[in-house]
Amino acid sequence: MALFQLGFARATDFALDLGGAVEFYPAGHLLLRFDAGDTFLFTGARTFVFNGTAFRFPVVPRRDSLQVAIGFGWRF
Repeated sequence: MALFQLGFARATDFALDLGGAVEFYPAGHLLLRFDAGDTFLFTGARTFVFNGTAFRFPVVPRRDSLQVAIGFGWRF
């Protein structure tokens, strides 16, 4: 009999992505674009099985990551 047993299962957590963009046209063919967004990850507790006994480990309930971008373009 094994000392411990590891199991892998699919974990699907809720994610929310919010953001927006603003474009500015300073000249006829030139554009400037500003983007900002935030991705929120909502995770639940994880279960680990050791020798037939299940242990629940709490995790950070919400994580987020901020993305910011600035770009320019030339329209035809």
